[in-house]
Amino acid sequence: MMPPESSSTPGAPESVHTALVAPAVDPGPRTRGPAAFAPSGRLSRRRFLGATAFAATAMGSAGWLYAREPKTPWYVTDGPDEVRLSYAFAVEQPDALRHIPCYCGCGKQDDHRSVLDCFVAGRDLLGRPSYDSHGVACPICTAVVGQVRGHLAAGKTIEQARIEIDRFFSPYANHATDTPPPAEHSHGK
Repeated sequence: MMPPESSSTPGAPESVHTALVAPAVDPGPRTRGPAAFAPSGRLSRRRFLGATAFAATAMGSAGWLYAREPKTPWYVTDGPDEVRLSYAFAVEQPDALRHIPCYCGCGKQDDHRSVLDCFVAGRDLLGRPSYDSHGVACPICTAVVGQVRGHLAAGKTIEQARIEIDRFFSPYANHATDTPPPAEHSHGK
């Protein structure tokens, strides 16, 4: 048989409840000393909201990883003119470059599928590009993008630009990426 709750060992609290709840301390008038921050058993609304905001900021969420802009590599912002124009075009017109092969051999070495892969490696969940550094050092890649820009600026379609580029780079055809023509992309073949 267990002893009644009121009989306890000397020095121990009468019940668990009284041991967990500290008596309320009235700090008196608000001062700047430690007494102003003495526990009162309740959080004021201001302290609760402040603590919540601090915890949310400290712990963060998955969104904070994408809230900051990724660093843009130097060659995208400060590289030679043709390189900067090629990277800008790759970011702005990915669908145009997705249909154009690269002729430098990067398809065999770097598993690139088109000239787009020479400049843009992918995009994050917010659509921001991650850059491939291959295009900065490859004059063939930037020449291909320069020709695409020129053909599209002249009013040609992507299909017409692809035909002209394939014809121009025919001496390098054995180094071309395996890029299906635009008609095959659009018809899902």
